Amino acid sequence: MKFSKEVIELRHKLEQLARQKRYEEAERVKKVLEKLEEEDREKLQKEFEEIVERKEALIKQKQQLELQAMLKRIQRDRNEQIKHRQSESHKLLKRNNNIKNDLLQRQRLEYQKSVEENRLQMGMSAKDGINN
Repeated sequence: MKFSKEVIELRHKLEQLARQKRYEEAERVKKVLEKLEEEDREKLQKEFEEIVERKEALIKQKQQLELQAMLKRIQRDRNEQIKHRQSESHKLLKRNNNIKNDLLQRQRLEYQKSVEENRLQMGMSAKDGINN
């Protein structure tokens, strides 16, 4: 703790008065010195608290900015994941539709082939089946 210049001078003066055995004057100086020391302590304590408050406010502000940046990154990543999922879902739907259409086409061909084979086995021609 660093006291004011006035306090330091009064301490020096108090020491001189004590060495000179001027005790009554030293007592008055001591009372003034104690009052000034207390004021200095309060002033220094207040300054310290203000410094702590400023640093705390800066830290809170920095943390708030970091939190906002982190939330933005999280939201950006979420949006990217959603887009990726939608893209993958769209690809899967297309793939499934293509597979379904391919299976339906194969099924139609097999059906036509089987109908044609049945007609041939029964001795009917394609023309006979159409007329009936």
